[in-house]
Amino acid sequence: MADMKLVLGRWATPLSQLGERGDFAKVIKTMNTMYADKDLTILPEKHEVFRAFRLLEPEDVRVVILGMDPYPTVRESTGYAFSNPEGTVRMSKSLQKIHETIEDTFHDGLLLDFDPTLSHWAKQGVLSLNSALTVEAGKSGSHTHIWQGFTEMLIDSLSKNLEGIHFCFWGKQAQRYAYLVDPFKHNVYSCYHPAYAVRQREKWECDHFEKINKALKPPIKW
Repeated sequence: MADMKLVLGRWATPLSQLGERGDFAKVIKTMNTMYADKDLTILPEKHEVFRAFRLLEPEDVRVVILGMDPYPTVRESTGYAFSNPEGTVRMSKSLQKIHETIEDTFHDGLLLDFDPTLSHWAKQGVLSLNSALTVEAGKSGSHTHIWQGFTEMLIDSLSKNLEGIHFCFWGKQAQRYAYLVDPFKHNVYSCYHPAYAVRQREKWECDHFEKINKALKPPIKW
């Protein structure tokens, strides 16, 4: 990983505070060390850590989703929060819950062409991130402390440099950053994490997709 402009492209400008305060360099140094350790399996793969920022430009963002951390299972996480890799046959359990909620909200319980890569979200201006962009395999929440300063400055920068964005905070870990969003400039939504619904073996009751689509023109094709 190199400097901000090389890694984040045009995002380096609105997120310049990350470089000025040293948060970006600090995280990069730590992660380079961890990825080089052959005794550790860090997810997602190194080249995909900042993938979400490569899928859309800052001026195209309409929605920001913040979750917890990447799936801690090899071949599930992609660098775009909640998505699964190309060619996935069986979706991750959290993504299954998201899929079911979208089905029930917009398609009367039937949505056959849902794309688990969520690339269709990004193409419509949805920036889906985790509050920790990496995780050690099998250890959920293991990198939360590493990314905390980075994520605080990230959400603060997005709030200050974007206008009229719909921010969704899913789960307690993500909701810790909600206070950084200016509610006079943006729309802020909070909901429990879909992984909780998985553990409880129940539906994920989240109305964010519906609320966002009532406000956006054109609406997102979730």
